[in-house]
Amino acid sequence: MGNKEYPANKSYTQEEFRKIAEELGWTVSKARGKGSHYFASKEGEKGFPIPQKLKKGLQESIKKRLGLK
Repeated sequence: MGNKEYPANKSYTQEEFRKIAEELGWTVSKARGKGSHYFASKEGEKGFPIPQKLKKGLQESIKKRLGLK
């Protein structure tokens, strides 16, 4: 984990969300994802999918789950 900052007002791609999740201690798996989705999981937390196509509402939800908001 680095001292990186992730602006909450930025729009992120699937790959950026995957990297951020891994840096924040989440395990990201393509095997558990469906099709082009990744699946992020962390002990003690509810897992969530990271799809390839990310609309604004879903991006906001993922940011909240990762603690970026």
